[in-house]
Amino acid sequence: MSLCSILATLTLKARNQRAAFGNGILNRIQKDYADRGVQVIESAVEPMSSLHIPDFVKKMGTIFPVGYNEESYVAKFLGLPPTAPMLFPSIVMVDAKGVLRVQYDPDDTRLRNDTQEKTLREDLDKTIKEGQTPSKAPAHR
Repeated sequence: MSLCSILATLTLKARNQRAAFGNGILNRIQKDYADRGVQVIESAVEPMSSLHIPDFVKKMGTIFPVGYNEESYVAKFLGLPPTAPMLFPSIVMVDAKGVLRVQYDPDDTRLRNDTQEKTLREDLDKTIKEGQTPSKAPAHR
């Protein structure tokens, strides 16, 4: 199971959104869920962002992998129409088979500052308990 944050690394607005979401939360989840088979990862999507990832990781203090994927690939994986804008940060949970299980948009009220960690933990626990098999319900949007 992967908990993936899809982010923008180059703009100040994106960095502020990421900081508001909190490295502490993602770092704590990585530590607390690693023995349950969960890997937190982040993927930047802007062109040339791969050049900025080392600096971003250092500034943000992440303890999990941060990489790069092309925006079109990520949009297709997320099921976004080709003309839809990608909003940051987006958080998704992907099971071991690569099936998108849970998806949060940046404006998801369940990821507000006072509930974001609780929401992520509850959804991770539920998905792990379900045995990581594809659910019949659509991913959260």
